[in-house]
This record gives sequence, C-alpha cells and structure tokens, in this order.
Amino acid sequence: MTITSSSYRLKRFVSSHDPGFAEALLLYVRNTPPTERTDSNEIVFWLDESIKVHDWRFYVFGFYKDERLVGFAEVGYFTEEQLVVFDYLVLDESMRRNNVFYEFVDHLKRYFEATHPEYRYAVAEVCYGPNEEHPSPHARLVTRLLKLQGFRVVHAPYFQPRLLINDPESEMRANLLIYSGRGIETLRTETYLAIVRAIYFKYYLPWNSGVTDTVEPYEKHLREVYTKIEAALDGKRTILVNGHKLVLDAPEKRAQMRLNRVIAFTIQALVAIILLTAAMLCLRYVFGLSDTSFALIYVLAVCTFIALAGIVSKPARQILSDVFEFVRSIWPGKNQPARNKSAPVVGRKKNPRIPDKTEPK
Repeated sequence: MTITSSSYRLKRFVSSHDPGFAEALLLYVRNTPPTERTDSNEIVFWLDESIKVHDWRFYVFGFYKDERLVGFAEVGYFTEEQLVVFDYLVLDESMRRNNVFYEFVDHLKRYFEATHPEYRYAVAEVCYGPNEEHPSPHARLVTRLLKLQGFRVVHAPYFQPRLLINDPESEMRANLLIYSGRGIETLRTETYLAIVRAIYFKYYLPWNSGVTDTVEPYEKHLREVYTKIEAALDGKRTILVNGHKLVLDAPEKRAQMRLNRVIAFTIQALVAIILLTAAMLCLRYVFGLSDTSFALIYVLAVCTFIALAGIVSKPARQILSDVFEFVRSIWPGKNQPARNKSAPVVGRKKNPRIPDKTEPK
C-alpha cells in the first residue's frame, strides 16, 4: 500500500516585486468577495512602506501545498506590545479543508515563534456581521476552528471600527480571540485595553492615514469606539479568557432555552393569577363589590403585579421581554424584511475565508 503525504511551505513576501507576490495577490482577490476585500493597492503600499515604521511590521505570506500556491495571509506585529495581529487568512477554493487550514495556522504560529520569540500574545477579530447582535453560524465556526489552534475568546466587549469613516456598515460587534503559548485563563483589564489601543491606533489609524485624507475624523471615531469599550470595563480588574455561551451555543439551543424559560414563567404567572383571582373573589364576597368595581380592581391588581415584577426583578424583566418577543414571533402579520446576512469578518478588516459548514476557506 502506497502512503502519500503533502508538503507545506510558508513564504514571506518582503516586497511587491517578489516572485510569487502577484500570484498570491490574485489568489486573495479571487477568493475574497468585493464587499469584504481591501483594495489590493493598499496592500502593495503597506508591504513596501511598512519597513519605514519602527514600531510596526506588516507581513504578507504565501502558503504552498506541494509547491502549489494555495493560501494568502496578512499579519501585523507590534514591537512595544509584543503583539501579533492576524488579519486575512485566505485559502484557495479547492483547498478549503480543515487539515490545510490547520497547517496554514500552524506554520504562521511557528514562523512568529521563531522570528519574534519575545511575543506575548496573538489576536484575531471575529466579527458578528453588519447589524448583528449575536455571532452568526459563520462566526461561531471561525471561533471553533481558531480555538482548536489554541486561541481563546476574551470575555469582554469588542467592536470592529469602521474601515472607512464613510462606511458605517463596517462598524460592528465582534469578539477578540487571543493566543498565548503559555496558556491563560484570565487577562488584566489594563492589558486588554493596551491590546485594543494597539489594534485601533497603531493598525487601523496608520492604515487609514496612509491611504485617505480623513485622519482627524477617523481618529475621533476610533476614540469614541475605544471609550465605549473602556467604559464597559470600568471597575473590572480582570477578564475571563475562556469563551462564553453566546459564541458557542447554537441559535436553536439558545431559542429552546428561551422558550423553556418563557413556558416556566407563564406557568408561574398563571398560578399567581389563579391565587390572585381567588383572593379577589373572597374580597368581592366580603365587601359585596359590583361587577364593574370587581373587574376594575382585578385589572389594576394584575397590572400592578406585572409592573412590580418588572421593576424589582431583572430576570423578570428579561423573561417579560422574551414573552413579548415570543408573542410577536407567533402573531400573524405582514412579512418582515429580511435581516442582513452578509458574512462576518475576522481580523483588522475581514474574516479568514472559512466556509459555512466545516471547512476553512
């Protein structure tokens, strides 16, 4: 029996004139949708110009399988923070298999362990998608694949800023995934904020400044987004770095949990209303209330019960919200407009190209 194995090789391009770079750029363009693609001229510009920036290094790689170019990657390294930021990870359509993706990430990790042995953390953005409040199935898949490579989800708020100041749809919720060779369970808040500052003001801002003339309004936008994250973490000394259910639970499971909670609350509410009704009937009998007076007092009592529950109990407010949402979902009415289902993004601007099932793109 003949056993065959593939060979993999990572090549760094240090200039836009390097052999193979044009082919790698074409692979990137061919496999990245226009709505998610950075202008290739910007990549060329920063590949040739980043060598002049002392505290930031911009890396572009080609990934080869059996001497065939199958992947493209962009990565930034920040000297002061000792931080690696994974940007694009793009695989050719015919190579979108888990084992190729794992080899790709593994080669990148080993490259930076050898080139920057002092590095402390590597991070990647996993964005929910435009106008999304929860990670999409695509985003959860990306998260799972990166977690299998040792990345962990930082349990803290994170937002991808606008890619351009006049592109509000590109500003979206995201999770920041972090990798450390020593393994971590928590991260100090000040460390997390330092990482976010590096991404925003040493990556987004210089990139935007080099290719547009909207530096001041864009920097203001970055500060607004950063301040929002900083305010949300006010008073917290440490942050968990072990993922959370919002990312890993399937939408169906979350929906079933919410439905079960609504049903349980409804049963409890019915019991309370039955007891209230019995008490009101006793009062009617004792005081001889008329039908109108009885109905008015009964309605006021029920409304008071619901209002007090919503005021004094946060879980009750959430459950009441779920009840209203559940009723709306089953209430007959006009067709609602479809939500934006465009693909989520990972990295400074876009996702590693990973399919919607089980294979990386």
